[in-house]
Amino acid sequence: MPENITACIAGGVLCGIGAGITLLSKGSGGGEEILGLLLMQKYKSMSVGKIFNIINVFVFTTCMYIYDISAGVYSIFFAVVTAVVIDRVHLQNITMTMLIISKKNSLRI
Repeated sequence: MPENITACIAGGVLCGIGAGITLLSKGSGGGEEILGLLLMQKYKSMSVGKIFNIINVFVFTTCMYIYDISAGVYSIFFAVVTAVVIDRVHLQNITMTMLIISKKNSLRI
């Protein structure tokens, strides 16, 4: 069992980094990422990782009833780790805003 959790974490991190880098270079792996990018443009509170999680929870919950419960739980865990890493890699580089507020007329550095 610990090997499965380690595999989910390592696989999720690697998959998330790869998908995040693909999104940063204005590309897409297709499917959930395209839907996530479209919804991000329409709704500012959405992210690719959130859409990724919403879709995958429904898919893997259905698979838990059809197949094995443990496989479904590990799949959901993998998908959540992947989504978190995608958001960290992708959103960190596109949602940075800096406000400098000063009462002085000139700003000295």
